[in-house]
Amino acid sequence: MKIQNKIIYLLLVIFVSYTLIFSGFIYYSISNYAFTDFYKRLEIRAITTAKYQLEEASEVDVIRDLRHEYLEKLQEEEIYLYKITNNAAWRTDSLNKRYKKFFIDNVLEQGIGQYYDDKRYYYGTLYETANQEKYLVVASAENYFISHHIIYLRNLLITSLVIGFIIIFFISFFVFKENYSAYSRNNQ
Repeated sequence: MKIQNKIIYLLLVIFVSYTLIFSGFIYYSISNYAFTDFYKRLEIRAITTAKYQLEEASEVDVIRDLRHEYLEKLQEEEIYLYKITNNAAWRTDSLNKRYKKFFIDNVLEQGIGQYYDDKRYYYGTLYETANQEKYLVVASAENYFISHHIIYLRNLLITSLVIGFIIIFFISFFVFKENYSAYSRNNQ
């Protein structure tokens, strides 16, 4: 194999390795942030909804106003409140059909829980009113950012990797060709 090809391959391997690591880090960081941020949005909606639907009207007027003014409705957003009683009848079939069993068990044991299923994200929490009634509050929605923007970011990173690969290949080839031919002429 010619030394010219070895140098071109070495430069390509170094560039591709660096770009893959960098692109992977960017993709992981942004998608991880998007998941965390979306679950936080669901948490805020679940708690504010529970507060303004279950507490005294005089105490929650500000929360209701803030929620309606500043919290935009998420895509396919749904929030349900289930009153927890001492008997097992409150865990109806509709509750078990709507959510995964491990999710409900997790919320009841740890106080909060979250999971996603296909495009839909779920956040559940236990809420206790001022008069000691307990409720299971579940907020769910589709995450538009993950389903559209992260896919766009992935495609953009792959495209930039391919374009960068082609550019580095041609630059390496022509720079080496010029330098090698100049070197060959000087040594003759």
